[in-house]
Amino acid sequence: MKYLKLGSIFVFLNIMFCSFNTSADDKLNSFLDHLDLDSYVKLMEHQNSLCTVYGFTSNHYNETYRLFDKIEKGSYLAFMLGLDIEPCLDGGVRGDLYRSLGLFYEHAPVVYISSSFSKGWSLKKISKPLNALPLSLVDEFELQANRLLHRQKLARGLGNVIDKQILASLLDSLSESINLRINN
Repeated sequence: MKYLKLGSIFVFLNIMFCSFNTSADDKLNSFLDHLDLDSYVKLMEHQNSLCTVYGFTSNHYNETYRLFDKIEKGSYLAFMLGLDIEPCLDGGVRGDLYRSLGLFYEHAPVVYISSSFSKGWSLKKISKPLNALPLSLVDEFELQANRLLHRQKLARGLGNVIDKQILASLLDSLSESINLRINN
């Protein structure tokens, strides 16, 4: 009898957990399908536990890369979620996020910088995605340098919008990356 009760409790908890995950999966997929403010708000109901609820690495590989694709194409809400889930990611997946964020920067540099700061990112952390390039450029040092020069030009255009020290730091970071490519 004792084991029957424990088994029943286990089944009940398993059903509750699975239905919660289904709800979380539905919210995540709804957000990725619609990219609207309503689906973003519903997704952010679990903002404090994004990593555990949505598991943006092995549990949701396809969804994670769908998100990265939306970021690369300039979706502001996808970008904001990308900033939120960055601590959830490790290794190569985090590198892929940085490449996506770098491409988002090319769409909206002011939004990238101001939103990153508003999410508590340090200047060093903000610079990392600016230096992360698409994998298609892996063996193309000249194309890498050109892409970084383009990002540097975008940063220079922000001279009247962002703090001069922040701008100087971003430009230095990009210059260092450009020099590495040119000297290879």
